[in-house]
Amino acid sequence: MTLLDFFDACLSAGYTTAGDSADYAAVRRTEDGIPTLDLYFEHSNGFEDWKNNLNFPARADCGEGVRFSCHRGFLQVFRSLLPTLTPLILDADIGRIYLVGYSHGAALATFAYEYARLLRPELLHGVRGIGFGSPRVLYGRPTPYLRALFSDFHPIRNQNDAVTHLPPRALGYRHVNRVTVIGTGKPLSAIDAHRPEHYRAALAQNKTLDLFQNL
Repeated sequence: MTLLDFFDACLSAGYTTAGDSADYAAVRRTEDGIPTLDLYFEHSNGFEDWKNNLNFPARADCGEGVRFSCHRGFLQVFRSLLPTLTPLILDADIGRIYLVGYSHGAALATFAYEYARLLRPELLHGVRGIGFGSPRVLYGRPTPYLRALFSDFHPIRNQNDAVTHLPPRALGYRHVNRVTVIGTGKPLSAIDAHRPEHYRAALAQNKTLDLFQNL
């Protein structure tokens, strides 16, 4: 699947609401002969999502043996999904997992990626993540351990998308990995650059971009 395929699937997935107003979708397929699980996370969709988006004072995450400071609101929503996500990720028949989200959903995909890496260490590069229009979730500079852990999670920014700059670096927030910037057409405002139609247009111009080609 191309990045455009993943983005279209993320927009059109049949989402189920679980936990603290979190919307996810699970799709099983086969890729290169490998049973694959795609987990999608929906963008902000209602008051509860926006309330959690703005709840960004840093909070230490001590779960599953990893400790780092992060966006409190997103972490709260993600943890509410754990009873639902855990059995999907632990399915021994699955040999590859993609964690994909857009906007608010990209933040959830970031946590889900980390969680899947920790639950399924045997998959190595078989756990992969894509965050379209992702806000920042990591507080403070990533350690070498975290850089290695998030090496296969890729935040995607269309032009100067405002959401990808929030919460501000001035408050100590960072992306978990280097941001891949797309969109070479007519310059858009920072707000318009975040709109799904503009992400789709930019991705259509970058059909050959493969973030996982070297794995």
